[in-house]
Amino acid sequence: MFEEGSNYYEQLATYYIAEAHLLGHSFCAIVEAETDMQFWEKIFIYLNLSPHFIYFSKNPTGNETTGVAQCLKFKAYACPRFVICIDSDYRYLMREEGISPDKFIFQTYTYSIENHYCHHTRFNSVYKTLCSIDNEMFDFHRFSEQYSQSLFSLFLWHIYSIKHQLTYLTKSGFLRIINESHEGIPNCDVEHNAQMIIDKLDKSCKDQIHILETKYPDINLSTIKSDLSLLGIIEQNILLYVRGHNVFSLTQKIGKEAINVILNKKKSKLKPAEIEQLYKQRESFSEKLKDWDISNRYPEISHILDDIVNTMQ
Repeated sequence: MFEEGSNYYEQLATYYIAEAHLLGHSFCAIVEAETDMQFWEKIFIYLNLSPHFIYFSKNPTGNETTGVAQCLKFKAYACPRFVICIDSDYRYLMREEGISPDKFIFQTYTYSIENHYCHHTRFNSVYKTLCSIDNEMFDFHRFSEQYSQSLFSLFLWHIYSIKHQLTYLTKSGFLRIINESHEGIPNCDVEHNAQMIIDKLDKSCKDQIHILETKYPDINLSTIKSDLSLLGIIEQNILLYVRGHNVFSLTQKIGKEAINVILNKKKSKLKPAEIEQLYKQRESFSEKLKDWDISNRYPEISHILDDIVNTMQ
């Protein structure tokens, strides 16, 4: 496809720029996967921009390839006509060099797109869409803050462990605590605002921290805490910065249980035909979470928008 001896990814970027121009777009944007297009498209549309999206590309052996590693193969060739859009993972927290709008690389700032889908402002709108009534049962904002506060100290240990390559608290071990926090909790205790989940998480985190403090008595986490604070990461918003897949699983499980409770209460007042119609209209909570819009502006979204405005306009 390209000349031998030349830089493959440079020529591929040039090809995509030309393709975008032929299709009537002023620039192109490469994303990690096709499912990511929905999020980034809404971001760009909000700013009256319409890139040509690339959600896979071929590696030098000719295989179709996706993911962040493939996107960053184009890092040296990003420009106003070829931008890269990726999940931050821990790159933002670690201040990874070269991941910057100045380099025409835009990031989610949260761990991933899924964290945006699970922002506490989303819960009530999804709930109302599915139940046709306002959510007066479950305070997801309060839950997310309580969950984040319980997780915060262990999160500091987690980030310290990554930075200093401690092997005792692995990433999988940290995520296991999140996954197990809602396992075995009847109906996610939604009628008590999932307090049982908070209590279980709190105990698991404290037990793990006690082990870590015993094993590493001289470690001081104050620098990590201060550094994260400068990035806007505080006790109340940790759920935005842990692995999005796990947060999404937790959120959709709570949402599903909350919907079940309210529908069961609602159908007790309905006739059989009305109940049948109610369930015909019912949609998946997880799918509605993904039906995200940009109507709620919070710091991480504003950061993305500012990056694009300052870079592209």
